[in-house]
Formats: sequence, structure tokens, C-alpha cells
Amino acid sequence: MPSNSIFTKGTLQRMLEDQGFQDVAVKDLTENVKPMMRLFFLVAFIPYIIISFLGLQACFVNTQARVEGYRVLRKGLWRFVAVSARKGGQTAASCPKAHGNQRGEGSSERLW
Repeated sequence: MPSNSIFTKGTLQRMLEDQGFQDVAVKDLTENVKPMMRLFFLVAFIPYIIISFLGLQACFVNTQARVEGYRVLRKGLWRFVAVSARKGGQTAASCPKAHGNQRGEGSSERLW
């Protein structure tokens, strides 16, 4: 991804604050994600070797991504983060609820 080189630690928070967001919180989830990425790596490694040997990488992109993604993560080149922020002037009461459906809590109307 071309933007990887500009997203050093703190860049995303600074960009959001420059655009008027307040209460910007960036939580690093990398340590929580590593065990699942390692499992994906272990499950995909043998198929990855076979696919690479046969030259079929373009047909099995997910397998490639699992193995290469874990390698990059292990080197510390990727991070997984959760970002939350509030646009200036908004209060908690004016923001939509984070949980529940759009039609209000306790509504029995189905959305699908």
C-alpha cells in the first residue's frame, strides 16, 4: 500500500486532530491479533509451498496474504489499530448510539 511509508506512529492521530476531531484515541491491537495471524500462517503454510512450487499464486491470493501478512507483522512493519474520535462540536447525546439498531433500542422491527 503506497501510504504505508507515511503512517508512522502518531500520524493518524495528528491527521484527525488537524481536521478538527477531538478526543482522538488510538489503541494498538497488534498483540491481540498476532495469535490469530499465526494460526492463519500455520494453516496456510503447506498449501503456500505447493502453490508457490506450481506457480499458482495469482489463483490463491488469500493463501499468499495469510503467509506474507504474518511475515510482515512479525517483522514489525504492520500494526493493527482501533481509532475513535469525536468531531468538534458534537456531544455524546448528538452522536448515534454505538450499539443497538438504527431505529432505537428495544425495537422489534427487523432490518432485513
